[in-house]
Amino acid sequence: MMKKSVALLGLLVMVSIAAVAQVEPAATGPARSTGTFSYSLHDTESVWWGFGTEESNSTSGSLQYANGRSRRPFSMSYSGGYTFTNGGGDYGKGYFQNLAVSQGFGGRTWRLNFNDDISYRPQSPTVGFSGIPGTGEPISSPPSTGTPVETVLTQDTHTINNSTHATFSLPINGWATSVFANGGYMILRFPDGNGIDTTSISAAAGASQRIDSRTSVSGEFQESKYSYSGTDVAFRTTAVVGTISHTWNKGFSANASVGPLWIASEGLGNTLPSSTHLSLAANLTYHRRRDSLSIHYTYGDNEGGGYFYGAQISTVGATYTRTLQNKMSFSARIGYQETSGLQAGSGSTRGTFASATTSRRLGRLFSIMGSYYATEQSASSNLPTNVLNGLLQGVSVSISYAPRGIHLEQ
Repeated sequence: MMKKSVALLGLLVMVSIAAVAQVEPAATGPARSTGTFSYSLHDTESVWWGFGTEESNSTSGSLQYANGRSRRPFSMSYSGGYTFTNGGGDYGKGYFQNLAVSQGFGGRTWRLNFNDDISYRPQSPTVGFSGIPGTGEPISSPPSTGTPVETVLTQDTHTINNSTHATFSLPINGWATSVFANGGYMILRFPDGNGIDTTSISAAAGASQRIDSRTSVSGEFQESKYSYSGTDVAFRTTAVVGTISHTWNKGFSANASVGPLWIASEGLGNTLPSSTHLSLAANLTYHRRRDSLSIHYTYGDNEGGGYFYGAQISTVGATYTRTLQNKMSFSARIGYQETSGLQAGSGSTRGTFASATTSRRLGRLFSIMGSYYATEQSASSNLPTNVLNGLLQGVSVSISYAPRGIHLEQ
């Protein structure tokens, strides 16, 4: 296992060096914009217990690029690697990949943005950019894919999750009032056949009004449709949502959304009764020189997390980071998510996860990190055995190589 780890880490180093050599442009002519490129490599040893003791080694790399342009901004973030296991269960064994790409276009006033996030994981995401605990990544929330997905915690369950969104905005009264529209397409696939392949299409339109320099309000009409491969089951949701956003002094900002949501069955399945629910969402962020805190809450309906034909979901989570010294930092994340099938008798899950990490830089290029993770979920007996049902804990030690980012003149 260690030979495989060293070989893969060496391959990542060579790929990263080659990427830097290709991205670094020749300095000819006046610079029009300055982009940035950075990368890091991680090697992690972990011990997990809860379903038998499991030792694992995870070798991974990540990179980020942004072109720095104001009218045509482009950014890309990637994280991926492989987890080897030895003994016990195979909770997170296999390849993991996550790629997020954003491309923007802008005129004198209007803005158009395209985002795509695609991932391949051996378990449901909980922490870090890749979503996989024990990879050596800093503790953070996984990238947002719009409507919450994979809210059912699983083990040894590979998924392909791709979410594409487009957003357009246009001021119509100076900069105080603007109209906007967005659309999205999402697929959730289970290559091993141990979940429900799901597709969703969404669209929304609305308007926002800036009240003052710190406060704004908006109203939005949303429409979504969900379908499931190999079945006639399909349903749609319609929602009208109002949002208020406010920024306080000392680094505080918050927003909250609320509105009714209607559910209607479509197609031959017709298994979901028409009903009216409530859609809620709230976010709070705080940032000072050494501390940052993010709290989120969501309540509403989604595609079912891969194990239900539609579900009502509740999620709440918090992420905290503190710089202890110039070379040390502490971070933690905790979350709770509940998923209940919309069909009568389809079951439910209630899951909690927590993580804590302390890291220290070792010179200019290396850092060491110690982490603790805990994931617990109770699941209905009629759900598949790959759905987590119990408590899983783990500790890990990581070594990371992260040189200073490169500025690219274009």
